[in-house]
Amino acid sequence: MARPNPEPDFSRPTVLYDGFCGICEKTVTIAKGLDREGTLSFVAYQDVATDTLHRAGLSPEKCATHMRVITAEEEIFTGAFAVNFIAYRLGPLRLLVILLYLVPPLLLLEVILYEMVSRNRQEISQKLGLAACKVPTRSL
Repeated sequence: MARPNPEPDFSRPTVLYDGFCGICEKTVTIAKGLDREGTLSFVAYQDVATDTLHRAGLSPEKCATHMRVITAEEEIFTGAFAVNFIAYRLGPLRLLVILLYLVPPLLLLEVILYEMVSRNRQEISQKLGLAACKVPTRSL
């Protein structure tokens, strides 16, 4: 069910997230608070027309599984790499992102943790008292 919002402005990096997921909503709320200069645009993928997603090489099904960042140059970052893109842009977290890329085992651990959270976000949202995901639980 799409919510009525205007089409995203891809002239700045745009974060596509699951607007029906408690963890995603909470993460975006924190990121928006840290993005004091408004360098990023945050849009629930449910608010984006399917045709617009297809032009970017995406689909609602792909967006339902992982957070995405689309840059003005049409680069797409997915999952943990999208989180790192956002964190790097938010200044205070930049050093942490640099450390993750300098120590590959840490980056691998982050990717694994992102996948674990992504696959179990409905249960995690419920346990944290966040709005429970409306997306069906995926099987491994």
